[in-house]
Amino acid sequence: MLNKLLNYISLLLVFLFVGGSIGFYYELEDFYEKEAYKHIKEHVVFSGAMQKFFYTEQQPEIYQLMYDYNISQDFFNPKILSATYMIAHINKDFQKTLQGEMSREENTQFQFVEHNLHVDSQETHAITFKFASDNPLNQENKANIYEANILKNFRDKNIHSISEKIEKDSKEYLVYAIPSMPNNALCLQCHGDPSSAPKDLVNMYGTSSGFHEKEGDIRAALVIYSEINSSNMMLFYILTESVMILALLFIYATVRYFLVQLNSKDQVITKQARFAAMGEMLGMIAHQWRQPLTGMGITTNNLLLDIELGEVDNERLKSNLDVINQQIAYLSSTIDDFRNFSQPNRKLEQLSLKKIVDESLIVINSTLEKNNVIIHNDVDPSIEVTTLRNDLMQIFLNLIKNSMEAYIENNIDERTIEISAEILPNKSVALKVKDYAGGVPQDIREKIFEPYFSTKNKKNSTGLGLYMSKMIASDHLNTEIKLEVQNNSSIFTLIIPKNTGDSND
Repeated sequence: MLNKLLNYISLLLVFLFVGGSIGFYYELEDFYEKEAYKHIKEHVVFSGAMQKFFYTEQQPEIYQLMYDYNISQDFFNPKILSATYMIAHINKDFQKTLQGEMSREENTQFQFVEHNLHVDSQETHAITFKFASDNPLNQENKANIYEANILKNFRDKNIHSISEKIEKDSKEYLVYAIPSMPNNALCLQCHGDPSSAPKDLVNMYGTSSGFHEKEGDIRAALVIYSEINSSNMMLFYILTESVMILALLFIYATVRYFLVQLNSKDQVITKQARFAAMGEMLGMIAHQWRQPLTGMGITTNNLLLDIELGEVDNERLKSNLDVINQQIAYLSSTIDDFRNFSQPNRKLEQLSLKKIVDESLIVINSTLEKNNVIIHNDVDPSIEVTTLRNDLMQIFLNLIKNSMEAYIENNIDERTIEISAEILPNKSVALKVKDYAGGVPQDIREKIFEPYFSTKNKKNSTGLGLYMSKMIASDHLNTEIKLEVQNNSSIFTLIIPKNTGDSND
């Protein structure tokens, strides 16, 4: 029983570990993705804010200054007139500052290119910024097919951001993108008609692309790629799982220790109960044998007296010897009855329930007669059960003995025990033992099946009978014991399944 219970606990812990591990993995993966998106979004939104500032605040001021100071309209310097150039370099300084803050904790290393900002990180192996355009001046910003599709969505669907996970070159990336500010009139000075564009710009980039745009067009998308590197996540996951395994092993060891201790306690209680039952059995045997042994002694003394007086009569001698033989046969039969009851029996047998009851009553009959207990056995002989014969007999005898002792303890003269049985709708059998010994008080009904609990004189009771009965019933026979109290009567009911291997639910 202990090994079976420990196996169940082991399976439960394995199930919890596997289920918890799978759930934790997906939760952790989701957490890392959300954190990565949050980190990416912060960078993109920061760059978008700089872009907005450039187009709405800085660019108009620069052109106004050029006009006020009569700077040639052919002048172009990307350091002050290219949003892409400036944002990339501001991001570069920003990442350097961020690197100084993070290096102590994450040992992050960054690499940058002028227009495409590339970040290497332990957490996200590679982060790449790109102002992707399908009509760029600087061909480094040329949108690939995926980025061109993002631009198309920004233009056609009026959406403000895109975030998703993609696979590229057998690697997974998190992507976040926002559209550039729509072109205004100032933007078209550099991206409208190439003939009106600054000559410095044309000389720098040529006229093959980057021109012929219109006011209100979204000419680019700020796209950031973050290569997914799960090494940190997996390290954290493995460490957490290791801790979980240790915790579950600790739980298992603790539960096993207490179960073994409880099992040892049950074994001690079982041994005590067996010794007590053995003493009761010896008392029953002694009581059963007392009358036939006394009869044999009287018959033998009469024969010896006849021999001494010389009055031996063959017929009388034969008659007395026949009586002795009958008593010897009775003693032998009694030995067989008690031996059959005391022998362990682990084999399921299909038997008449009445036969089991009758055999049990034979064992305790002399004790019942001695205490003036009358048995009414109304069990139908046709009712059969498949069970462990001797275990069921032991439970039944404990219930009969419990009722008999209740009569004695309460000094009740009329002592009747009624035994009945019925077949329940689920094919289980209800075997009932009913007495009229005063019932069981409400406050102790939950305690009567506990070890060492007894309402009887301590000298006459071990407090183990009902506890052992319940333990044998549940552990060996899959049988339930119920108590019902009606006025001054107690009814103990054994719910015996059709087969002890079946559930009696």
